[in-house]
Amino acid sequence: MLLITSFGWPSTTDAFTSGLFKLLKVGGDNEANNQTNTPAVIGLDLVVEAETYTPHFYRGRAEPTAGSIMRLIALPEDPGAVTRYHWKVGGQTMNESGQTLRVTAPSGQGEVVVEVSSLDQNGNVIGRTTNYISLSSPSLSFYEVNPLRGISNIMIKDKVTLIGDEVTVRGEPYFINPTSMSTMNGVWNTGQLENVPSNDWRTLTILRTDAVSSARVTLGASNLNTLTDNLSSGFILEI
Repeated sequence: MLLITSFGWPSTTDAFTSGLFKLLKVGGDNEANNQTNTPAVIGLDLVVEAETYTPHFYRGRAEPTAGSIMRLIALPEDPGAVTRYHWKVGGQTMNESGQTLRVTAPSGQGEVVVEVSSLDQNGNVIGRTTNYISLSSPSLSFYEVNPLRGISNIMIKDKVTLIGDEVTVRGEPYFINPTSMSTMNGVWNTGQLENVPSNDWRTLTILRTDAVSSARVTLGASNLNTLTDNLSSGFILEI
């Protein structure tokens, strides 16, 4: 879960610019009694939750990618003062007015701009925050699988040395659509090394071949239904 904190709302009558954000005071002055009728302004934060796949041992947060679902949650300082919300994602106004919004991250972009405003019962804006959410790219990492201890949580970086007669390796995708896990097609390439495929496209057992001292092992995977979530990576196996 990613928490993005908003900038504070200005308390003066003058507009000011800070970085990329321009915040304006809401409401106006009551000339009759020389008192402001501006609604009490409140702080507003934004929480971003990405509905993308990560391995069970991964302790970080899931990251949004182009085409994935993002769950956006507005967190006002005073929830009781807010009756509805106004959302804009990528410059487009959303029809939803609730505190939570599920939206597909746009494709072909490295970031998406999300603006959310909180409104009181009279329709006055009493809080607003604008955030630039970076979009990651799906990736593929490799881990050794031990028959007794299961999958290691230490990633194979560049190379791994074969100690015994065989090694079982799993390629774990990060930040792909969770529904793609059952429809992905993986293609392994082990060069001259013999291998034993499994029913799981992510897993392969590679056998020792004395005639080969090292080989590059690669895995390419793609979603057969949508032709998205294309992944490719590899490592060096030394004999």
